[in-house]
Amino acid sequence: HALLKTGDFANGWAAYENRLLRPNYDSLRQRLETPRWNGESFVGKTVLIWAEQGFGDTIQFARYLPMVKQRGGHVRFECQPELAPLLQNIEGIDEVIARSERPPSHDLQCPLLSLPWVFGTNADSIPSNVLIEPANAGTGISLPGRSSSRWNVGITWRGSRRTRQPELREVPPDALARLTSSVDAQFFSLQKEATLSERSQLDPVTRLELLMSNFTATAMLLQQLDLVITIDTAVAHLAGALGRPVWLLLPFAGEWRWLENRADSPWYPTMRIFRQPSPGNWTSVVAAVIAALQQQPSPNAAKHLAKAADFHQKDQLGQAIEHYQHAAEADPANTSLLRMLAGALCENSQVDQARGTLERAIRLQPDDAETHHELGLLLSGLGQNEQALGPYRRAMELQPDCADFHFNRGNAHYALGQAADAKSAFQQATKLDPALAAAHFNLGQVAQDEGDFLTAAQAYKRAVDLDGDYTDAMVNLGLTLSDLEETALAEECFWHILQGQPGQPMAGVNMA
Repeated sequence: HALLKTGDFANGWAAYENRLLRPNYDSLRQRLETPRWNGESFVGKTVLIWAEQGFGDTIQFARYLPMVKQRGGHVRFECQPELAPLLQNIEGIDEVIARSERPPSHDLQCPLLSLPWVFGTNADSIPSNVLIEPANAGTGISLPGRSSSRWNVGITWRGSRRTRQPELREVPPDALARLTSSVDAQFFSLQKEATLSERSQLDPVTRLELLMSNFTATAMLLQQLDLVITIDTAVAHLAGALGRPVWLLLPFAGEWRWLENRADSPWYPTMRIFRQPSPGNWTSVVAAVIAALQQQPSPNAAKHLAKAADFHQKDQLGQAIEHYQHAAEADPANTSLLRMLAGALCENSQVDQARGTLERAIRLQPDDAETHHELGLLLSGLGQNEQALGPYRRAMELQPDCADFHFNRGNAHYALGQAADAKSAFQQATKLDPALAAAHFNLGQVAQDEGDFLTAAQAYKRAVDLDGDYTDAMVNLGLTLSDLEETALAEECFWHILQGQPGQPMAGVNMA
């Protein structure tokens, strides 16, 4: 788990095979007695893929089943009876069979969660979701009380408890009540077995429990929600697999599948992750969710926003700006819409209007760090770096752990010739986000300006290690190596650039 959690899939999947030796697999031991399928062609044979863990695991890894079918013969997928009707629609699978005491007949077998290892999955090769078409999710099930003017949000705050002791993943209902009472949205409870105390704390939330008779019915309800906010439970996987927007609330030590230090998931493109900053701190998580939900455009604003995005993509900035303005008018307190409008205005060379729009957003929400940052970027783009330092500073005061804020403040200091302040800002950016290649590159530039070629070379090398296509970093690495009289290494850098970019002028000149 530790390897997978850090993103070391190559070693993690191999080590994960040891789970099959654990005592809790004894009840499934019969399925391990037949020959193991390891990815080879099985034309003319039947392979059994069998679900081995929870509902969420089955939903998450069902995406691999069509890849199995591509290798040959007959594919039988054995899963929990509760999921079998939902998974019948997976394209290319011959049979979906509800698990029973004895496995169905087969020639080869493979546990479902071994498929990532079989197919050599890494972070860049995770297959897309394959589950069900929305139209097949069910019929005759409508979301009661669905709003046409407000966001329709489903919430889940705990799983099915094995004991009376609350689990670390659970969000206390009183914490979640701050969300339902402070955001203007229509909330729906997706919680199974909610207690009377939980329901009373979260009123007025529409209960869907009686409609959630099975996974197929639940899928149909999820399709009618605008957003699902949930802890790590099967609902999170089902919403993600259906392509619904889903916000996942995680404890400080989340499961391996959600990786570390990231707010998205490579498994579910529509997922956003909110993590506890410290053990047990759900207050900060709920506060972050409230702030994020308040920035979501209303349904009316969203219609204009979609049109604006379409015009923007077509480089029709005039029409895009018109619809951004309509969106902002439909949701006047939403500063994210004003930032989008400002961005389009700036792109259309209407910088004064863009600046006025951002200043208006700051008046509406003085504590919105991102808007201060955007104002700083606008001023820097106009060459007004001295004036930009104030907005950058305010953004960092409001959100001190954002690497981009420190990085762009460093750029402003560097443009002003304030090398020491720039260096300090870039160092803080790399501390907050060690993978920020541009910050390492800029540290290299500061060191190179100071004549510290060894430090510069180390910084450029780090930037190249993080981004192999970072040509400027590779060029500067070659130049500093030349200054260090490491001629062979410098030529290797320039040769490497010319292999991918034969006409690159700096590399060509220095190789001549």
